[in-house]
Amino acid sequence: MKTELVALNSKFVHTSLALRYISSYARERGLEVEIAEYTINNRPEKIVASLFEKKADVYGFSLYIFNRKETLSVIRDLKKVAEKAIIFCGGPEASEDGKRLLAEYPEIDFIIRGEGERADFEFLTLVEKCDKDIEKIKRNNPKNVSFFLDGEYVETQKLPLIKNLDTIPFPYKKEELAELKNRILYYESSRGCPFSCSYCMSSLDKKVRTFSKERVFSDISAFIEAEVSIVKFVDRTFNFNKKRALDILSYIMLQDKGKTEFHFEISLWLVSREITKLLQNARKGLFRFEIGIQTANKKTLRAINREKDVFDFVDIFKELRKTNVHIHTDLIAGLPYEDYESFLTSLDKAYLLGGDVLQLGFLKILKGAPIESRKEFGIIAQSEPPYEIMKNKWISYEEIIRLKKAEEILEIFYNSGLTKTAFDYSVKNIFNESVSSLLLYLSSESDKTNFFDLPKKPRELFAFFSKEILSLCEKKDAEAFSDALTYDYFAADLYTGEENFLSASPDYETAKKLLDFPEETAEKLPANKKERFLSTEAKKWRRKIKVVFFKSKKNPVVFFHMPELVIFEIDEKFLKKISKT
Repeated sequence: MKTELVALNSKFVHTSLALRYISSYARERGLEVEIAEYTINNRPEKIVASLFEKKADVYGFSLYIFNRKETLSVIRDLKKVAEKAIIFCGGPEASEDGKRLLAEYPEIDFIIRGEGERADFEFLTLVEKCDKDIEKIKRNNPKNVSFFLDGEYVETQKLPLIKNLDTIPFPYKKEELAELKNRILYYESSRGCPFSCSYCMSSLDKKVRTFSKERVFSDISAFIEAEVSIVKFVDRTFNFNKKRALDILSYIMLQDKGKTEFHFEISLWLVSREITKLLQNARKGLFRFEIGIQTANKKTLRAINREKDVFDFVDIFKELRKTNVHIHTDLIAGLPYEDYESFLTSLDKAYLLGGDVLQLGFLKILKGAPIESRKEFGIIAQSEPPYEIMKNKWISYEEIIRLKKAEEILEIFYNSGLTKTAFDYSVKNIFNESVSSLLLYLSSESDKTNFFDLPKKPRELFAFFSKEILSLCEKKDAEAFSDALTYDYFAADLYTGEENFLSASPDYETAKKLLDFPEETAEKLPANKKERFLSTEAKKWRRKIKVVFFKSKKNPVVFFHMPELVIFEIDEKFLKKISKT
């Protein structure tokens, strides 16, 4: 019996961890299970044709909020041409909405609820035993499964959760790691969450189960040996156990080969002094931490069962900022007791913490999450995925729309890194340290000309940003802002010579002299760039070097790409030395 597990990922760079865990667990126990991955941007008819040609006896689909619509469309058409195939669905969008899903989509024969490895294995074993007879399978009551039988909706008995997670094999085949090395590989070292945030499905599973440290070390070694680009841990709170987190981070640093980045979701208040001390020696690009702030409103925090306020632990955040860890912070708009003005205050406070990325998200009312039942909050959300809030008792739909526009501005000009230096300068010196004021101003100005109705090229974005901010500047601010924007522009390698909004242009004569003295120039670089700069391979990249003199800086700044961006200042003494030759 052939089984094909199917995932429609949101982007090509993403991979499905769930399908890999389920398939590896089933294959190790003797079943023929393969996986097929597509994206939600693939044409449905192409996906249907591809799956049909696989001639599987059973197709299992993974349903999430980001792929529900596209996946159900594929299922509906696949069943028309693969009439005898059994189709089942799993994942959060199936588990929490089984009855409605089966009623609306009779093409789906079964839904598998909850933890998938054991449930899928036992279900597929029964399918094979029953010779793919759907009626017979149903009457055998497979556990963790939902279906209609004789017109009645049935939810069978639950299986216990897997106690020893080490019994689940490593999800990635050895040869697969090489194929996927430039994509995002997902991984988990634990399941469950010790916290009870009411908007989160993980709050339903408070008991945390872990893979053994030895197993995690072995898996990490496999990623590092394969030199994969990004490993994203999906643990809900990676550092729930401080000692365990410290040991895993230490192991990664010990094994590091300079190729792989590891991404973790952490709780700030659980970051120990030992961890911040360890991270002082971590290389740039090794770790990325995501820290959920959600809100600065204490009444809101209590209402959603958040135990701690991130702003009570600013000292720890400052310690992390001294390291090379890339920090991503999150806010959620639309939470109970937080009105529009309160959220803008949360946004301003979150920005001033100083993370590398600040994500402005919107509350999603997930099926089965505790907040879904809190009718007293007056929450009105979208009927279809992603189930985002439209309004509640404290915030109107008009205000949500304003915040949506602010989020778009934040992504384009700050989180992308495109104008980050100029953006920071503007917030701190022109908008009184209020990022919300800057975002709402740019949003309002862009609305006047419908600037964002069509996609814009980077040079157009720079020109827009320059025009709108300079219109507010005094002379002193105008010079400093223009320097900051010019710095960003050269860092983005966009200079053509036709720009009229830059405060400086490149000095090619000085750039040429730097290239005449590669050994001396290399000494000015960060240690990990010197050897690369002097290599034969880098010669073509060195030709792109640009030297720029800024009014606000004593020394000129050098920009070059090899292909990664390197920026450094030339000290006055060295500049005089090469100028005399």
